[in-house]
Amino acid sequence: MSHCLRDDKGNCRRCDNGLDFDFTMAFQPIVDIAAGEVFAHEALVRGTDGQSAGEILSQVTPASLYRFDQACRTRAIQLVHDLECDKPVSINFLPNAVYEPTACIQATLTLATAVIDAAALSFLGLGGGR
Repeated sequence: MSHCLRDDKGNCRRCDNGLDFDFTMAFQPIVDIAAGEVFAHEALVRGTDGQSAGEILSQVTPASLYRFDQACRTRAIQLVHDLECDKPVSINFLPNAVYEPTACIQATLTLATAVIDAAALSFLGLGGGR
């Protein structure tokens, strides 16, 4: 693995640029069947015009993978805050999109601790990434 591409101002030259497409998140309820209650949500990528996850993911290129993954994590956290979600949230990420773990996850954790109870988040690394 190569070195981090953060500059002296803390900006990452790999993931801080914008994307060529927009997206949002849907929050899928995770239900405790025995209790019949929602106990958490999973953040799932969707298009702003109702596009499926597959349609959005098909627009991710190897060059935009880091930006997209970072944007998904931060968008999910911001939406958890904006929607005043009162349940824990699971956020998926592609392990091969976390280029430099100590730096790449920092923006996510900085935002999380600034706007929500970061203890209410869980991160799930998905296999089979690009």
